[in-house]
Amino acid sequence: MKNKLDAIKNKNLPKISILIAVRNEENCIQDCLESLFQQNYPAELFEVIIGNDQSEDNSETIINDYIKNKPNFFLKNISTSIKEQKGKANVLAQIAHFAKGDLYCFTDADIEVEKSWLRELVNNISPKTGIITGFTTIKGKSFFEYAQAYDWTIALSLIKLATDLKIPVTTLGNNMLITKKAYQDVGGYENIPFSVTEDFEIFHQIVKKGWEFKQMKTKEILAASLPAESILQLLLQRKRWAKGAIRLPWFITLPLFLQLLFFPLFIFLFLFFPKLGLILLSFKILAQWFVIIRNYKLLQLKVNFFALGFYEIYNSFISMATLICLITPIKVVWKGRKY
Repeated sequence: MKNKLDAIKNKNLPKISILIAVRNEENCIQDCLESLFQQNYPAELFEVIIGNDQSEDNSETIINDYIKNKPNFFLKNISTSIKEQKGKANVLAQIAHFAKGDLYCFTDADIEVEKSWLRELVNNISPKTGIITGFTTIKGKSFFEYAQAYDWTIALSLIKLATDLKIPVTTLGNNMLITKKAYQDVGGYENIPFSVTEDFEIFHQIVKKGWEFKQMKTKEILAASLPAESILQLLLQRKRWAKGAIRLPWFITLPLFLQLLFFPLFIFLFLFFPKLGLILLSFKILAQWFVIIRNYKLLQLKVNFFALGFYEIYNSFISMATLICLITPIKVVWKGRKY
């Protein structure tokens, strides 16, 4: 009887294809795949397609060992390019050809998702939905890692605010659902302009076609990413993101630019208008604390108050370093490749 009831419940659920691009991910890919295997979505209704982008480490061996007894997990080795695509966009474009689902879910090899990820994404689909974005946080133990998590919380909260106002900003390629109809409507990754921020590009192509977009801020659709391991890696990551951000409307890019200029502005005000400078700094710190604490409570995450107390020092340093990185002719690096 229980099996019959389960079959009836599952009858109306859509088939999902989860697409992952992998390059040199031996330290994290198994944890990612395990979080997908543990989904509370019927195993017969989802598949995981992993595209191996010429990994030079043990990623392929680890993946093959993990999926050998899992009939809904598949590995595809990608060694050629399709049209003008490169890197991650090229891998996703090619493995999408094998997808049999009505919905395409995307995540990264350094991500772990909640067990409820697929089911909750499906629960938020409407007939006009083209793309849904979830919230992503950073796994944190050290001050540097918690500070990165707070960066993501503030940035995604601003994107969430814009999304709720129907202002298209971006999506997250590590926590994203695209309906098959919307994906095919834009011709897939192979038929959109190449970008190192491939998630940003496909998001805007889908929005241009008139599809609706959503961003969900719930524990059930939360993804946890590995942090950048060094300041240099963090700065190169931000430079890659900036490639997409410069194409946003001015009312979105202006606050981002002012954030980078806040520290030199504060120094100027403190030297010539010290009271105004301190008021501005105090307001900024309190606003950041409010956003972080409020969102952590909503997402059922634990706040590290030590890291929060010194977050503005980190933020000022990283903002200045990011500004310098953006104006220097350093190429964007992703997985050992320069763009």
